[in-house]
Parts: sequence; C-alpha cells; structure tokens
Amino acid sequence: IQEIVDCSTLYGNYGCNGGNYESSLYYLLTKGNKITTFSSYPYVGYQKVCQTSSSSSAYLGSIQALQIPTGDETTMASALVNYGPLWVALYASSQQFMFYKSGVLSVSNCPNSVYSLDHAVVAVGYGYDSTYGMNYWIIKNSWSQSWGENGYIRIAKNQGNMCGVATMAYYTTLA
Repeated sequence: IQEIVDCSTLYGNYGCNGGNYESSLYYLLTKGNKITTFSSYPYVGYQKVCQTSSSSSAYLGSIQALQIPTGDETTMASALVNYGPLWVALYASSQQFMFYKSGVLSVSNCPNSVYSLDHAVVAVGYGYDSTYGMNYWIIKNSWSQSWGENGYIRIAKNQGNMCGVATMAYYTTLA
C-alpha cells in the first residue's frame, strides 16, 4: 500500500490526498504486475519519497479488474462470494459516517452518484441484523481500529445503493 501512496502520482493518484483504483492498477501494470513486499516497504500513514526496490518485489500474476454494474447490489453480493473482497468507493463525508460507532448505517438522502464518491474502502461481507431489521454490507475502512466497529462499518444493503456503496465496486482476478 505504501508504494502505491508514494509512487503512483504520475499515474493519476494524489498520495494521501486521494486517488482511485484505476490509477493504482495502471501503476502496477506498468511495473510488470510487481509490488514491493510489505516487509520491505511498510505502510506508515503518510506520503514519502518513492523508494521501490526490484530485489524485494513480489509478482502479483496476471491482474484483471472488473467493475460491478453500477448500483447492482445483487451482482455485488455474488461477486463478493465468488471472488472475495471488493474495491469500493463511497460517500464518506456525512457526519453519520465520519463519527460512526456501531449499528447499521442508514442515512436518508445519502449521495450515491459517481461524482459524490470520496473515499475508498473494501467490502468484505454482508449479513442481516435482526435488531435493526435490515441487511447490511460489512466494509473495512482505513481510519484505524479505533473507528467504528474495530475499523469496520455496517452499511444498509439493498436500500437504494446507500451512500454509493455499489456505484463503483470492483473485483480482481489473478491468473
């Protein structure tokens, strides 16, 4: 991750000020699908000068990223089951998201257009909460384990693409 933060600005990312999946993937493809190992280039939480080393790179295999049809939470759930965690962008600027502690996040009128998405996260699962009586996505955030439910948030599923959770969702395959 730190290599992407530090080294992919020429590919359209902005270090700690943002970026996107496509730019990160393009960076990896131009490097021959290699990335410096985490032990050699650990994540520090801020942008540094790019310091890659080919001697400590791992080959990722042939990478293919496929986008889930926009807003299609049924296909998103299927891809999660069949391919594993999904790259997801969503709207995270609401007070409810930023100060989330627990429960299932359901925000009325939460933006879900591609232009409102402002944060990248990883969808890792889904479930049903009988207390709230609703289905939810399990999302891993990057704001530390002290945020939310040990670094995770549960976002309402099948509630009109809540906060854009299914607007830009991708899965990857490696060969």
